[in-house]
Amino acid sequence: MKTSYHGLLAPGLIDSALKLHLLLLFSRHPRLCGEMWRLGEWLHEAPWDVEATLEALARLGVLGRIADRKHIQYRLELTEHWALLERLVTDYDDPQQRDKIHALIRAADQERRFRAWLVAEEGRTGEYELVV
Repeated sequence: MKTSYHGLLAPGLIDSALKLHLLLLFSRHPRLCGEMWRLGEWLHEAPWDVEATLEALARLGVLGRIADRKHIQYRLELTEHWALLERLVTDYDDPQQRDKIHALIRAADQERRFRAWLVAEEGRTGEYELVV
């Protein structure tokens, strides 16, 4: 069993400050069930950014969707990563660990953006060449 959450702080997983913020919010309020507009207002973030982030976390299995007639609400799901997520939340409360977590998130975000750029370039030119 994995004991480090560092593997979760990677491109395609927890790779943005907003994902981390929402994950911390739901972890600290496990009974929270919210929709993108309310969460966007609460976090002072654009609702479309919040919606995309909530959907990404739902695809990861961290959040569950509850759909009614008008809205989709999200809530925390217990996953196989639960122990790692708890450790992440606990370490986030330590200022030194928090700095390390933010550095890992920035690196994952930068890698995600690079990969997206590389894919876009490959699609535009039909091929790519990586010079090292």
